[in-house]
Amino acid sequence: MIRPGTMAAVIGLNENRSIWFVKQEKHQIVQPANYNAPGQVVISGDVGPVRRAMAIAKSRTIQ
Repeated sequence: MIRPGTMAAVIGLNENRSIWFVKQEKHQIVQPANYNAPGQVVISGDVGPVRRAMAIAKSRTIQ
């Protein structure tokens, strides 16, 4: 089964905060994919949960 996925860069998260951030999408696949730089994390996973995670980020003034 092929599952559509996506990635998104999130600015304003450190490693510990990114773990909390992706746990907000319970029972869905969203996880840190790469730590690009201090304060910038790439998340990846199912399309819907990644979009919701980005909406949470924007609502918390995380880019």
